[in-house]
Amino acid sequence: MTATCDFHPLTTEPRSKYRCSYCGHVTPIALAKPPHRRCESPNARSQSETAPVRHATHWLTCPHRGIVLATISGTTAGVGCGSTKWEVYQCNHFNEPVLKQAAPRCQEKIAAEVAGYKGRTCRECKVVQLQRLIVHVTHRPDWQDVIQRSLATGADFAFREMTLSEKDLLARAVAAKPVIVVNHAFFEHTDEYLTTAKKHPEIQFLGLNHCSLNHAYRWPHYYTSIRKFLNAMEEIPNIWYGGPDMFSSFERFRPAIADRIVWWPNPVLIPPSASTVRPDPPVVMLACRDDWIMKGVPAQMVGMALAKQKRPEIRLQVSLRFAGKTLPHMRALENALRTEFEWPDFLRPNDWYRRLDRQASIVMQATDHESFGYVAIDAMGYGRPVVCGPSVRFAPREWVVDTEIPEGIGAMILDHLDHYEDRSRIARQFAEQTAERQNTAYRELLERIAAHGKT
Repeated sequence: MTATCDFHPLTTEPRSKYRCSYCGHVTPIALAKPPHRRCESPNARSQSETAPVRHATHWLTCPHRGIVLATISGTTAGVGCGSTKWEVYQCNHFNEPVLKQAAPRCQEKIAAEVAGYKGRTCRECKVVQLQRLIVHVTHRPDWQDVIQRSLATGADFAFREMTLSEKDLLARAVAAKPVIVVNHAFFEHTDEYLTTAKKHPEIQFLGLNHCSLNHAYRWPHYYTSIRKFLNAMEEIPNIWYGGPDMFSSFERFRPAIADRIVWWPNPVLIPPSASTVRPDPPVVMLACRDDWIMKGVPAQMVGMALAKQKRPEIRLQVSLRFAGKTLPHMRALENALRTEFEWPDFLRPNDWYRRLDRQASIVMQATDHESFGYVAIDAMGYGRPVVCGPSVRFAPREWVVDTEIPEGIGAMILDHLDHYEDRSRIARQFAEQTAERQNTAYRELLERIAAHGKT
């Protein structure tokens, strides 16, 4: 059997606990993967001196020593710092299960964590509250980097991602006792989702449309799911419909349920600071998950090639998520343009951020079909100017090009290079403003939805 540390396997023996040698966190074999998502080390070693943990219902972390604690059967916790143990209590003020430390050996104040994220301490009871939990149901791990982005907002919730590969997904999600379950992109079957919502009125269930409606043609169930959701909202008071476009909603057509048709503000994660120094030689980067035709990849490649004709030192990179299906078409276009492109792999979130920081000079998202535009906002957070289409609404309007005119795309690339330091500073400024707006709205929306469940 194996446990995983941020997708790096730890070969283990059953019923033992193992510590990642990079970050110090201990993972019981019972976990599919540990509650933290910070470790990037491919190496880990076994930790044999701690007792095995079984039938754990909540996972917590001592930040002083980096030891995972597990409440067992809702009564006692596993081994912590040395012989420190934790016990479960009912806090009279939070009115929720909490943990209280017994026989402490750490001299520092210890804050417990649920699913890897910090809880709050009740000053009256001197215990740690298990944070309100939000479950994100997604298609695959790290979907839009939803956990890291959610944490960046500072929202007072714990976040957990559950993917379609998990058995009994909705039953497991409900068993975690969340306050909100978010069905991203209607990945979970809508009928089952609505039935589960009806059975659990204490939990708020949100169906989230990630796409512009023109882009959703690839998934015909989208339109049916939206209709079913809106119809069911008139009968089931604990379901919500959300979309990422603040300028588009069905409120005016469904006034009876307008208060639960919401703008879902995509959370934004940006680094603490950004450099305005342009990597040398300059790298123009295009990253596209799928739908390369609708996303305007051919016109963008032609525009990139035109820019390289004027500035031969430019390196052109195109990353496609489904490269096996689309790469032959792209290589044919490359040959027709007689321009050399590089084809790096499409990356997981943390690797993508490092590439933006260390390699990218200018990033492309010149498309008409974006409901938000994470590629662009990620790039701008690192101080990288972007060439974007009109659907990327948070970028400077001067950076928006006609997505059907490669000459304009190439000209914008050259203009960015000619004024790079100023454009880099502007990119970071707009990213900070966007992050503040989005993340504030995200926190407020979660509090609003959670409060609805208490009324």
